[in-house]
Amino acid sequence: MKASARTPARRWARAEAALSQLTRDANAGRSPEHLLSRGLDLLLSVTALRAGIACACAKGEEAVVKATRGLRPAAVRAVEREFSLAVPDQALACRLGVLPVSAATRDLLTAEGIRRAVVLPLVSERGLVGALVGLGREARAVSAPRALLEPISRELGGAVGNSQFRHGLQRANADLLRLLTLVKILAEPRSLEDTLTAVAQAARSFARAVAVDVWLANPATRRLHRLVLLEPGAAGQIARRRTTPYGEDLVGWVAGTEQPAYLRDALADPRLADRDWARERGITSACAFPLRFHDRLVGVLSLGLAAPLPTGHLSLLETYSDHAALAIGQADLRRQLET
Repeated sequence: MKASARTPARRWARAEAALSQLTRDANAGRSPEHLLSRGLDLLLSVTALRAGIACACAKGEEAVVKATRGLRPAAVRAVEREFSLAVPDQALACRLGVLPVSAATRDLLTAEGIRRAVVLPLVSERGLVGALVGLGREARAVSAPRALLEPISRELGGAVGNSQFRHGLQRANADLLRLLTLVKILAEPRSLEDTLTAVAQAARSFARAVAVDVWLANPATRRLHRLVLLEPGAAGQIARRRTTPYGEDLVGWVAGTEQPAYLRDALADPRLADRDWARERGITSACAFPLRFHDRLVGVLSLGLAAPLPTGHLSLLETYSDHAALAIGQADLRRQLET
């Protein structure tokens, strides 16, 4: 009896020490990925489960897997590609059948022999920042010590939230400096052809895009003409058309509406006509921005992406496209004056 009575106390002492270390790690500037990975180890220790998944997420956004434990490599790769988790408001201990995941994820975990789970939401002052999922292969119900899970949810959530905020500021500052450098480059006088190429190269670098197109608009015919295409060196067999009318395809939709577009799941969006081309090059997301000069459309900038971009990157890209339009418009004016 004495041993069993001391066991919860020892378990709490270990958990408290681990949480204190994670808080120190957060204050020392360790990344959210590090905190989530160590937090997953703590959850598995507390619950005596052998497998698990740690993910970052926010309200209204999909979970992004940051760490896994106890899963086969093939299962890890599949989970990293898609892990749709509806994070509950409070800690949830359940059998696999009621785990709040997609049917495809449930089938994957079933194939791994998973039969029960614990889902632990991580919440900071800024809201939901992530979740830890402990997975077990035994048939018996999960016995999760809520007295330990609640402080882990609260304190680890606060540490991850602070780390995300700090690292987000650092990335935002770095991205802003990169954007200012790109804008300065675009401000240098150059020919229209060189300007279009510089616009595409800078956008590709900034967004780490797989492919970038720059299209010039012809208001008289209401058609777009692609003048620059940057894509992987080993291009595939599927070619793309060089012109498209307003209203057709993603770039035509942007030209017709003069509104930016972001396709998080590009292959499922009817506005993307070149699905086979995109699939061949590993493109899963896409975005396109109208290029306006003196209140008239001069072109469209479009990017094919291997993964969705954060909202902050999209906002900076939209700002960049405004400067790109100015550079293109001025280069076009210089060409007209010279001829």
